[in-house]
Amino acid sequence: MDKYLLEERTCQRKYILFPRLKEEKSFKSLNIWLGSYISGLVSGYATKAMRVFLIGFFVSLFYSCLYLFWGIPQFYEDLWLSILESIYFSFATFATLGYGDLSYGPESPYLRILSTTEAWVGAIFISLYVVVLGKKIFR
Repeated sequence: MDKYLLEERTCQRKYILFPRLKEEKSFKSLNIWLGSYISGLVSGYATKAMRVFLIGFFVSLFYSCLYLFWGIPQFYEDLWLSILESIYFSFATFATLGYGDLSYGPESPYLRILSTTEAWVGAIFISLYVVVLGKKIFR
């Protein structure tokens, strides 16, 4: 079932939505086509749960690199400990677990905003993962 759904939605995007976008050239058509494209890319139109999981994993690693580059809340002399700390901070933020041991203070407002955006992205990806799994079970 998933294979046919994926093929149907991909063909709809390529052969119906894209020609309509080229013909109308409106914001509404662009929004519909772009939403379809992103849905296919990220979740395979809710047929590929592992793709959602892996994209979320790599997004979290990307944020971890940003934290390592711009500074983690607790500095270590050893690079390996700093890498582990940035990974821990990123995954805890992505999963919106909440942490009492690490946080950015008021002296780092941009990093506080960055960690907040990661929490939002994480909440969206975790919700999307649950939706894709649910659809696979009930399909």
